[in-house]
Amino acid sequence: AMRTALLTLVAVKTQAQPRWRQRNRTNHTVHIQRVTLTVNGLDAADIAIHVLATAHHQPFRVPHHRAGTYDWFVDRLYGSAATWGAQFPELTYVFGGNGKLERDAAERGHETPEGFLSCHVVERGRDWTRSVCGTFAILRFANCTNDYYGSKGPCCRNQESMRWVLNYRPHIKWYLFQDDDMYIRGPALVALLSRYDPDRAMSISG
Repeated sequence: AMRTALLTLVAVKTQAQPRWRQRNRTNHTVHIQRVTLTVNGLDAADIAIHVLATAHHQPFRVPHHRAGTYDWFVDRLYGSAATWGAQFPELTYVFGGNGKLERDAAERGHETPEGFLSCHVVERGRDWTRSVCGTFAILRFANCTNDYYGSKGPCCRNQESMRWVLNYRPHIKWYLFQDDDMYIRGPALVALLSRYDPDRAMSISG
C-alpha cells in the first residue's frame, strides 16, 4: 500500500536571466538520459514525486526592471528533470486545467538549451490529462486552476495529484509533493525512505 511522504526541502534560487536566453533554434531533439537508482532494496521508481509547477515568465515579488524574465519550462521543469529528476521515473509536474503556456508545453513540447523537448498526451481521464516529455510527465487537472495561491490552485492540485496516484499508480510505495524550486538529493531521499516500512501509515515533513 502506498503511504504519503510530504517533505519540505531546501529551495534553490532561480536565475533571472540564464545564459541560454538565446534559445537553440535548431531542429535537434533533446533526450534526457535516465539514471537508475536503488538504495537498500528500494528503487527510485517506487517513489512518486509530484511537483507543484507554475508557468510564469516574470518572477513574483520582484520588479520586472530588476528581475527580467525567465523561461519557466527551462528553469523549473527541464532544469530539475535533467539533473536529480532523471533518477525518478515517476517525476510528474502538476498543473491546473487552464492556461495556454501549460497546454502548449504538455501537448507539443518546448525549446531547451540543448534542443527541442517533445511532449505528447498519453492518457486522459474525465477531468485530467497526462503528457509525457521524455523522462518526466505533466498532469493537468481541469477542476483546478494555475493560481499561485488559494484552494482552487495549489491546494486543489495537491489533493488531485494524491488521489490520482492512489487510483492509477497503486504499486507506488511513497508519494512526495513539493514546489518546483526544490532540489532533491536522490540517493539521500531513497536511503531515508528505505529505512521505513511502506505498509505503515506515516507522513514525513521537515
